[in-house]
Amino acid sequence: MRLCTFLHEKFASCRHWEGNVCVELIGPGKATNVSYWKALDGGEVVSTGTHRDTLKEESPGHWRVEKRVIEHTWTKAGGHHELLAPLLAPP
Repeated sequence: MRLCTFLHEKFASCRHWEGNVCVELIGPGKATNVSYWKALDGGEVVSTGTHRDTLKEESPGHWRVEKRVIEHTWTKAGGHHELLAPLLAPP
């Protein structure tokens, strides 16, 4: 819940851009994706990172994200870092 609250407070007013999407089939009905993202607030970049997804085909042609790991590599407020690990830790 802490992570969701943090993301909403920090990024609800932002626009998100996702690029360099790289989807790879890893088996029948399974795929992975690695992509870069950035969050913009009023046209200014405020955060960047990557998404690492596991995708599952629910029915022919219909896929869903089964798992997503969001990595923040830079934030305007905090500079460069690998992962906001304290936000993922249990309370």
